[in-house]
Amino acid sequence: MPTGVFGDQQDPAETVGVLALRWAGVAGEDSTRGYNAVMSARATVFDQALALPAQDRAELAHDLLRSLDGDSDPDAAQAWLAEIERRAAEVEAGTAVLHDWAVVRERLATRWRKR
Repeated sequence: MPTGVFGDQQDPAETVGVLALRWAGVAGEDSTRGYNAVMSARATVFDQALALPAQDRAELAHDLLRSLDGDSDPDAAQAWLAEIERRAAEVEAGTAVLHDWAVVRERLATRWRKR
């Protein structure tokens, strides 16, 4: 195991946590105390989340994952709308190359089996 912030053997994730707390000013010289408090709070929150019904846990997980996203591209929605309209126009004009769903599904399944 790598040497920790204090020269001892320490889990890399713990080392990162201690450094983050130091940087944020949450912990002073005794960074492990602040880190342990944060990790204890994290464990409590995690246990409380696990006690939620499955649907609530799924919604919470979704919200947490969305919170990791950066700022959205303000032009993205307009670009997707333009792309959808372009494709719809191709289908209506008969110029789009269409594929049978069974063929597409098998191609995707094959691709996923290779991973």
